Amino acid sequence: MKHTLKKRFINLILAAVLLSAVLTGCAFPRNNPNWLEMMEQSGGYISDDISDETSNDTGGENKIDYAEQLSGEKAKEYEGVFDISAALKGYKYIDQVQFISEKEILFLTYDVDKVAICLYDIFEGKSDILLETKNSEELFDLLIYPDFSAILSYNIKEDIEIVFYKNLKENKDSCFKIKSNLDTESNYVSYLGKLTYIKDNSVYSINNDTKQTEKIVDVTFKTDDIFLESTEDCLYITSYKYNEENGKEENHLHILNTEFQVTSSIDITGYILLQDDNLTILSSDKPDFFYIINSEKINSTNFLKLKSDYEEPIWADNSCFITSQNDPECIVRVYDNEEQSCISEFRFNKKNSSIGYSALSKDKRLLAVSFYKSGKTEEEDELYFYLIILDNKEPPEGKYTYDETNYDNLTEQGKRAYDLGKEYGVEINLYDEAVEADYDPYFPVVLNNEKVIKDSLDRLENVLEKFPEGFFKELCSGYFSDMIINLTGTIESDSDEEVASARAFYYVDEDYNHIIVADCSYSYMLENAFAHEIMHAMDAYISYKYYNKKNEGYPDWYDYLPKNYEYNNDYFGDDGEPYDNLKYVHEGETALKNVYFLEVYQKTFACEDRAVLFEYLFVAGSGFKEVSARYGLDYRFESDHITERAIYMCSIIRKCFKTVKKTEQAQWEKQLKITADNIEDLLNAA
Repeated sequence: MKHTLKKRFINLILAAVLLSAVLTGCAFPRNNPNWLEMMEQSGGYISDDISDETSNDTGGENKIDYAEQLSGEKAKEYEGVFDISAALKGYKYIDQVQFISEKEILFLTYDVDKVAICLYDIFEGKSDILLETKNSEELFDLLIYPDFSAILSYNIKEDIEIVFYKNLKENKDSCFKIKSNLDTESNYVSYLGKLTYIKDNSVYSINNDTKQTEKIVDVTFKTDDIFLESTEDCLYITSYKYNEENGKEENHLHILNTEFQVTSSIDITGYILLQDDNLTILSSDKPDFFYIINSEKINSTNFLKLKSDYEEPIWADNSCFITSQNDPECIVRVYDNEEQSCISEFRFNKKNSSIGYSALSKDKRLLAVSFYKSGKTEEEDELYFYLIILDNKEPPEGKYTYDETNYDNLTEQGKRAYDLGKEYGVEINLYDEAVEADYDPYFPVVLNNEKVIKDSLDRLENVLEKFPEGFFKELCSGYFSDMIINLTGTIESDSDEEVASARAFYYVDEDYNHIIVADCSYSYMLENAFAHEIMHAMDAYISYKYYNKKNEGYPDWYDYLPKNYEYNNDYFGDDGEPYDNLKYVHEGETALKNVYFLEVYQKTFACEDRAVLFEYLFVAGSGFKEVSARYGLDYRFESDHITERAIYMCSIIRKCFKTVKKTEQAQWEKQLKITADNIEDLLNAA
């Protein structure tokens, strides 16, 4: 079904210092292989005896008295959950969190039609709205910084309008606007209180008084794409370039200090996970390891073994490393870098819940964690906020709760769904759990027939097992959290904008999960439906990876369609009935040279076009139950236009997913006889 993102204000650019999502495939610089050998020989830790002059002494009595030191008589109520309603001022969701002091937190909050920046005093329970604006279609990004500066980005027709606030706390009306062209400029950040960006390989800032552009420094490297991030004292330049000679992606990280001198410059093979004025966090080539790099002395590096490969970094300094994870449990962990071990765990209630944005106080001793619990409707969603004193190695009794799935109480099929989910890195819901979310405008009914559920799980397993090893973990990396597959009964819709009844549908929820809901009440072409919806998830991943690029990651897609072709971009025609224009469709054309589509449904949206192509390629050949799938590729692929577009789609999938790149031949490539070695030749011949 239609690939839709629920209408929600989402910060598509990962903000520095805040919780950043772990991106797959990152590794330590390969141009210095001795580093890995040194780390292995030294037990995973290299030390240059660097002292952290800015770190606070957390030893002795300070540990015991920290809460009382901050809040006096309120110390007993300090750690644990606190009422977030006062902070949100009627808003429902949190998108960013920043500590301003040990008692004040900045929130970026939003609701359906509005967005606000709030300053919350933890101990007084009071909140001031520093900025409030409409959450319109035009507003696509809003960033806040600890110095109270803020950047709003709007889509205004063909232009990007940037609004910069120097200090919202001192003067809410002090701002200026500029027009931006993101095709020639990098993203914008606030650095040293000034709006900063890169253009034509130079770093510029805008003077707040004169509004004149000031050149800061030249960027001496060439790049295909560039991205800026900033912290209080450092500016980070991450560049990307595709090496056509060896076919590899090259990434570079440059760190500039307050004097605008390059303090570090390293090659990386992936993305930065988290940055701070002292440290840069990179993932390694192993899923449960992180590299922690001191920004000033690049050779001072931790090689830290994590307890789970689901962990994401929240913050780190030279002594402490903090992670969170949402699957299969919700946990915040604190690691001691020197001891190379986890020293504390804070477990939370998992049921329909997830850890959201987090922030660390400036003295690195107080962690604030937002925590969502989903209800059946948005009105029933609950938001909690936990304050964790990191000095406490043992969490206070009764402050944090955790409910583990009781495996023994699951039904036979419930256990199988749980086991399949664990094996392939997805979550599979049955019975009431599959329909308890708000799927408006769709209304699936509960599926309780054990025989039908067993058959549905058989078919789902038959699909999941044919993807490359580790594929779903990669699909759920970066911007995305988890893949949740809900097996339900009949699905109906009361919307004029969606298909009246659906076999299955896909969307991305507000916790960045891939959600698939499938009608399993009948078995015919159910495997097609699973493959179809998984392709929508793959499309979402590709679109995010190539955000703001031509055709969302498929730059040449329209070269494989009729000249000046446009999709209907609706499931219904002008007459209000399901779209049924058969032009260019196999069923409606007599000349093969005019056939571009297997079925009319492909003409509704580009993503539906790809999903239909993918499902037919996926089920072609042996291994599937439907008779039509046993005889190989669908006869309608005799059209060169269809085959060439399918080959191009497969090439983009292979380019975007590292698990597919490592595979000699993926399931969906078999009937087109695509392999890792010949795909370029097939593309050139198309």
